[in-house]
Amino acid sequence: MHNILKNAVFSYAVTEKAEAEFAQHLPLAENLVLNYTEATEVKWAENDSKTHRVVVLGLCVDAHGELTREQIPDFLMKSSEQGGLSQAWTAANRCAGKFLIYLQCPAGSFIWGDATCALGIYYTHSSAVPAVAVSENLAAYYGKITGNKLNDGKIAAEQELDIEITKNAPLGQPLPADRSSYKRVRILLPNHALDLSTYRARRLSLPAVKPVADIEDIAAISERLIANIYREYAKYYQLTCPLTAGYDSRMNFAFAQKMGGDIPYYTFKHPGFSEHTPDLQIA
Repeated sequence: MHNILKNAVFSYAVTEKAEAEFAQHLPLAENLVLNYTEATEVKWAENDSKTHRVVVLGLCVDAHGELTREQIPDFLMKSSEQGGLSQAWTAANRCAGKFLIYLQCPAGSFIWGDATCALGIYYTHSSAVPAVAVSENLAAYYGKITGNKLNDGKIAAEQELDIEITKNAPLGQPLPADRSSYKRVRILLPNHALDLSTYRARRLSLPAVKPVADIEDIAAISERLIANIYREYAKYYQLTCPLTAGYDSRMNFAFAQKMGGDIPYYTFKHPGFSEHTPDLQIA
C-alpha cells in the first residue's frame, strides 16, 4: 500500500499515530495525527494562545474572490474565535473545492467537508480503534477492522461487511445515507461535522441568507461566484469540460467559452451508443 499512496493526491488518514505509508504527519488534538501524502496540500492557522486551530486539506478556494488559499485557514480560525464551530462552519460556506476542514476549539475537535463532500470522509463507528480516512477501505485498515480489504488482499470478514445492503448495488454506487460497505465504517454527509471526541456526526444548520426575489439578481450573483471559482481553479489545474446531453454540461460549456482560454472538451461513448445517441449528437 505504501507504493499506492506515494504519489496519490487528496489522500489522508487521521489516526492515533504517524503512519509509515504517508510521507507527511501533522499532530492534532485528541492525541491524533493527520497523515497525508506528499502530493496532498495542507494549510493551517493557529492563534497565539493555541486554543483555536484550523487545518485545511485539499483544494479550497474563496467563491467570493476576496481570500487567497493561504488566507482561508486564518479567516476560519478567527471566525471560530468569535463563535466556535457554528461560526467557523458558517464562514466556510463561502469556500469551494474538494477539501476537508479540521477545527480545534474549546468545545472540542471537529472535521467537515466541502459542500458535496467530494473529498471522502470515512470514519470508524463502534470500533475500539478510531480512524478517519479518504476511503472506506483505508478507514477499515487503520481502524483495525478484521479482514479489511487492504489487509494482505484478504476479503473482509463476513461479520464486518454489510452484505445485505451491498449485494445488489452496482460497483461504485453510493449507499443510502451514511452507510458504507463495512458495518463499522460510516461516511460523513454534507452539512454534518464529525466530533472527534465521540466519533459521532452532528448535523449543522445552514446559515441564514437574505432572500433574493429577482431572478436576474440570482443569475448575476451565481455568475459572479462561478467566475471566481473558475478563475481560482484555473490557477492550479488544467481545466477540462465533459459534454453529455444534459443541461448541466451545456451550461459548463457555455460558461467556459465565456471565460475564454484553451480548454479541452470531451464526451463519453458507452457500449450501445450510436451516432444518433443524444450525448454524441449534442456534443
